[in-house]
Amino acid sequence: MTTRGRNISDMKEDQVSKAWVNFRGTSTVVIRKSLNVTSVTDSGTGLYYINFTSAFSDTSYCYTLFGRDPDNTANVVNNAGCAASDAKATTGVRVRYSYNGVQLDSPEMNFMAFSNET
Repeated sequence: MTTRGRNISDMKEDQVSKAWVNFRGTSTVVIRKSLNVTSVTDSGTGLYYINFTSAFSDTSYCYTLFGRDPDNTANVVNNAGCAASDAKATTGVRVRYSYNGVQLDSPEMNFMAFSNET
C-alpha cells in the first residue's frame, strides 16, 4: 500500500499513531473506530477520559484532539485539549472540549497519540 508515493511498509515506527479514537461525545459515549483505545469514559459535560489498551512506557507521548461543532455554525471557536490539572498517565489521558468558550459535549471527537516507542 502506498500513501503520497511512499510505501507504508517503509514508514518508521515513530511516524505512525500509537493510539487513536473517533467517538461520539454526546448522550452515551460511543467509540466508532479506534486503535489501542479500550474505552472512553464520560467524566462530565465536555470531559472525557481516554483509556489505552496497551500503556505507554512513560507520559512523554504527544497527542492531538479535536471536536466537531455541535451545530455546524460558521465563525465559532472550538477548543479541545487538557487543563493543567488533567495530568497524562501511561494508561490514559483526560481531555476536554469547549465551544465558543462553553464546555460542551461534542457529536464527534477525534484523538491521536504519538510516541517513538515500538
